[in-house]
Amino acid sequence: MVADLIKEISNIVFLDIDDTIVTGYWKENGNQPIQKVISFVNSLDKEVIIVTGRSEQKRRETEDLLNSIGIKYSNIYMNPYPENESNKHKEEIAEMYQNRVFLAIDDNENVRSIYRKYGIKAIDPVSI
Repeated sequence: MVADLIKEISNIVFLDIDDTIVTGYWKENGNQPIQKVISFVNSLDKEVIIVTGRSEQKRRETEDLLNSIGIKYSNIYMNPYPENESNKHKEEIAEMYQNRVFLAIDDNENVRSIYRKYGIKAIDPVSI
């Protein structure tokens, strides 16, 4: 019962970047906005926290990109590990916030499973 109450007042959305709100930066014509997801997220009355596998070295260009596509967010967690270890990074963030997250949107099924392990509802952006 208490867990249900906490879920009702949860006000955070975790949001991935690549292949979630933009096409992957490593692809030809990468970093193109995925407008239906951006519009959906911006319509939520929730605090949006970006949790990305992008490295800290890409912070400036990533923040510029996020501002240029018009996504509303309050904080961004860059990956402190090698890019192939981004799941570790996302799990640490999930553990830190677990009961305060309303929803997580990520294209990676392994990451969505990690979020669910911490009681976070996680969806694929394709379903939006």
